[in-house]
Amino acid sequence: MLEAMNTAHRELAIRTAYEVDLSPGFRADESRFAPFKTASLAVRVRVPTVLHQARAALVHDTSRRLTELSAPTLVLHGTADEMIDVVNADYIAELGPSSHRVSRKRTLELLDGLGHLFWWERPVAIAELVRNHCLGGRQVSQVAGVGAQQ
Repeated sequence: MLEAMNTAHRELAIRTAYEVDLSPGFRADESRFAPFKTASLAVRVRVPTVLHQARAALVHDTSRRLTELSAPTLVLHGTADEMIDVVNADYIAELGPSSHRVSRKRTLELLDGLGHLFWWERPVAIAELVRNHCLGGRQVSQVAGVGAQQ
């Protein structure tokens, strides 16, 4: 993706981001590209900014601090994420304060078939997951429209 961004061809960079960040199932409907492109062009983000973000994602590690969290946490991760391997979601959830996957305070929701931008693919369902978590919901994985894996 960084290579596509460095070509200065916006169309290539946007298409590459679309293909890398969204799941194959979502991308199967080509009509979904136009809204993604429109949103991508709505706010111009300079390449150095994106490169700084990528660098931070690669080298900035705060995992040791996750054990210090005292509030219940919710880790969401798409199983079709091509940017960050799903094993990282398990790792983060294990470090969180309420990391027992079988407990009432479930913190890890693997979103079956969704990509890196899972909120783009299923905005209403993801908002409901976050809402239920914030309100102390117990049946987070049973929100309609999101097939979570346990």
